[in-house]
Amino acid sequence: MKNSIIGNLYLYANKISIFYELIIILFVSFGYLILNNVLFVLNIVKEFTISNDHIYFQIRYEIFVLLTLGIFLYLRGWNFKSLGLKPCQHDIFIGLLIYLCFCVLTIFIWSIGILVSPGFGASKYILFQVNLNIYLVILISILNPFFEEILVCSYILSWNRGATNKYAMIFLSVCIRILYHLYQGPFILVQIIPFGIIAGVWFTRTRRLWPLLIAHFLWDIIGLLPHTGK
Repeated sequence: MKNSIIGNLYLYANKISIFYELIIILFVSFGYLILNNVLFVLNIVKEFTISNDHIYFQIRYEIFVLLTLGIFLYLRGWNFKSLGLKPCQHDIFIGLLIYLCFCVLTIFIWSIGILVSPGFGASKYILFQVNLNIYLVILISILNPFFEEILVCSYILSWNRGATNKYAMIFLSVCIRILYHLYQGPFILVQIIPFGIIAGVWFTRTRRLWPLLIAHFLWDIIGLLPHTGK
């Protein structure tokens, strides 16, 4: 009975075309997040607050999506290697280097933005709850890089076995990042677009995801820790 159910799931999963596979992955993983961000931009959702409740919801949401789509992709023939999750010896060092390069690039772009518009550095878009729970912050900082980089980077750039134009897929990857980070307002120009391009180019050339996971983790944890309780 168990083998029959698994066999039927495998059969149904592999009847889906690769185009519809892409649509399913993007809709399930980012549909809700993109809708919420669009509503915020349209001022239907009045504010975007990073709170303990928000982080807790995000943790549950990302675990559910990763488990659900992980099973779906496994039935479709995907594995850790095809998603770039095979670790290499120097991944930690390279991840740290990518993070430092990204910091320098962010400061450079930020400085230009302030020169052009002195109010560029002041954001009313993201509000932080005082004294975020440090355990929730650590957990989301570990989980979120896997959620984002597996789905918006390695999956998209490996889709169709990499046969699709790589620059078109990098562009799609960056656009998806922008859409679910609209709540960051002008900081998209400083953070999301540069990191999306760096991640896309790196993964396209190396097929290695761990350095991006490490760089993303450092960015999240260093950005959130100042808002935790002392």
